[in-house]
Amino acid sequence: YQDSVAYGTAIRPITDPTREGYTFIGWVPELPATMPAYDVTVHAQWQINRYQLTINYFYFENGTVQAAPSYTDTLEYGESYSVVSPTVQGFNPTIGTVSGVMGAEDITISVSYLPRVYQVTLHPRGGMLLNGFTSDTTYTRGQVFWLPTADDIVREGYSFGGWFTDTNFNGNPWIAIPN
Repeated sequence: YQDSVAYGTAIRPITDPTREGYTFIGWVPELPATMPAYDVTVHAQWQINRYQLTINYFYFENGTVQAAPSYTDTLEYGESYSVVSPTVQGFNPTIGTVSGVMGAEDITISVSYLPRVYQVTLHPRGGMLLNGFTSDTTYTRGQVFWLPTADDIVREGYSFGGWFTDTNFNGNPWIAIPN
């Protein structure tokens, strides 16, 4: 902005400038009330604004149950952020790392958590799986996964004794993977 002002005349106040992400805090040096006998140059002085980043973590099923405590931080305009979503046992976040650059307003981001899907490998040890069961399948957390029964596996000359988590058949046989 430039203006021609005669010596000794009142200087009109200058409209405060605007700048995204900043607050105008004055002129440096201060603008005189009347024009002195020399040229005057003033510079806008700015203060960078700070905005709030909030990340909410919810279970996907209903979107209202909190999966982990919210993350909150106050950042300067233009500041980069990168926040790793917390680990929630049995669930995967839809956004593993929330990252971006702080804009000129508060930001709220929601991260949903989906039930984790596990790989299940059935070893029939020489038997054949029937009725649609396969040796490689998946199990989704939160759902009961019923294991094949004696009606679903055959091996000539053998009786099916159940599913065990080790090859020594220790413990009780499993009939299902619980939710």
